[in-house]
Amino acid sequence: MATDSEGKALIGAPIVAQAPRGIALVGPAGLTDTCWPALVASVAIHHSRTKALPLERWWPKDRSPLAQVEVLASADELMVVQRCEDEAGVDERVDNVLRVVSPGHAQWFRDGVMVSDAVHLDRLSAHEALRLRQFLEQWFPPARDPREAPPEPSRDNLVLSWSATGWSDLVRTGPHAVVWGQSGSGKTVLMNTLIMSISRRYRPEEVQVVVVDYKGGSGLAAIEQLPDLVGALSDLDGPLITRAFHGIGAEIRRR
Repeated sequence: MATDSEGKALIGAPIVAQAPRGIALVGPAGLTDTCWPALVASVAIHHSRTKALPLERWWPKDRSPLAQVEVLASADELMVVQRCEDEAGVDERVDNVLRVVSPGHAQWFRDGVMVSDAVHLDRLSAHEALRLRQFLEQWFPPARDPREAPPEPSRDNLVLSWSATGWSDLVRTGPHAVVWGQSGSGKTVLMNTLIMSISRRYRPEEVQVVVVDYKGGSGLAAIEQLPDLVGALSDLDGPLITRAFHGIGAEIRRR
């Protein structure tokens, strides 16, 4: 996390919130090469959580991010994030400039006025930048065409279907998911439907399901006979739940 001389966060969420029009990283390539991927990734993470990330358009594989990126800072406003060698190349929409003066250090200007002359920038080696891009690619999978058919069942995917055309691959977009809602809103029904979808699509050797029901087991009746279900526990089975969690953790570590 980059901070100024007073310890204020700059390249995390705070500076993004303070820069509704844009941020420019200014300086010679030798000074900005290691800072640019970290800045682009920070903006991507804070502004693309609810939408598909056009990663290939911003950050081609095996290369540094493009010199200019535009993201939706709000519903109808674009924010410019750019890298250039001098102030003459700064886009007129940019209101925050980070002028890199030495490796990992910059001066921060907002609307032409210096805010700090002791900004410490996040830096990444070429290998770290590549790993970060791979991480973003997994975190923000590309948008899926709604007409696209789900992949053939295998141990490399886990497709959950909720309608004739509605589906999601939990491996591609996860690996975690949360279902929440008020009591009586249908959470248990939905979970049972998704587990039944898995059972219809996958053989037991491809997917195994363990369910822990904190309603005393009342939600398990509809799925307890499924062949994919290898464990069904309730909050009445305290010691067994602990053993199950240890077993799942061991399997994760093995993989």
